Formats: sequence, C-alpha cells, structure tokens
Amino acid sequence: MAFLDHAQIASANVYAIPMNKYGYDGQAGAAAITMRKGASADGPDQAEIDALRDLEHYLTVKAGLASYAVPRFVRVLVDEKEAPQREQIGISDSVGSEYVSSMLKKLKTSLREEAFSLPSHCRDRIYWIEKEGQGFVHLTSGAREHLLQGTAKL
Repeated sequence: MAFLDHAQIASANVYAIPMNKYGYDGQAGAAAITMRKGASADGPDQAEIDALRDLEHYLTVKAGLASYAVPRFVRVLVDEKEAPQREQIGISDSVGSEYVSSMLKKLKTSLREEAFSLPSHCRDRIYWIEKEGQGFVHLTSGAREHLLQGTAKL
C-alpha cells in the first residue's frame, strides 16, 4: 500500500465514501491514517500539516498512483483513549488505523457512514484535496457544508 511507504504514516485503512446521498455520482476514495509520531488531540502540529500537504504529490509522483486513484479525503485518527466507544461498535483491538473486529476483519463501515462529518466527541481530523495538485488541506466547516449540499467541486 502506497501510504505505508510514506515516512510520516504508520498505518492506513483505505475505503470509499458513497457520494450519491450528497448529490454527486459514485464514490470518493478516503483513507484513515495514523501518524508515526501520533496525532495530538489538541490539533495538528506543523509536521502533520506538512506531511498532508505533501501527501498528494508523494502518492502520484513517488508511489506512482494515477491522480484519479488518490483518495480525496484523509482522516487522521487521534487515539485519545477512545477504547470504550470503539468497543460499543464492535472493535476489539486496534493497531493504528487498522481497527479490527474479533474476526480480525478491518472495520470500514463506520468510517464510510461518518464520511466527512465526524461525531461531536471525535477528535480525528479530516483533510481533503480542494484543488488537485495542491495537496491535502484541512476540511473547514464551510467546505463541509458545500460537500453536504453537493455544491463543492470534487
């Protein structure tokens, strides 16, 4: 997996977000990642911002992915001792973003369902490619509203 060769990324779980309920056709690629040095619950540090700004370029140039194969959304997972919430949705263990069920199956359903609208208690961060070729940027509440209304350009 191309993400795992990146120096700043410890683990990745790639999934698709169904976009038809927002007025778009098809699905958008997404990835839930954990950073090698961890992600602070207090917000992104400069290393996280720089790594995500460079990630699109890394995936297309260094990892050789076609631009259409690069996920449009990246969710940086913040492990904030959320084990009780994870247990409630059937997650028995986690290794970074590799949340697995008791059957060792990667869990993607809740990631798909939450899409780019995180629960209020969640400290994870969402980044997206707002303009192709300019890297991932933080998904602002204004951009999220445009996505929910189907008016953002993907």
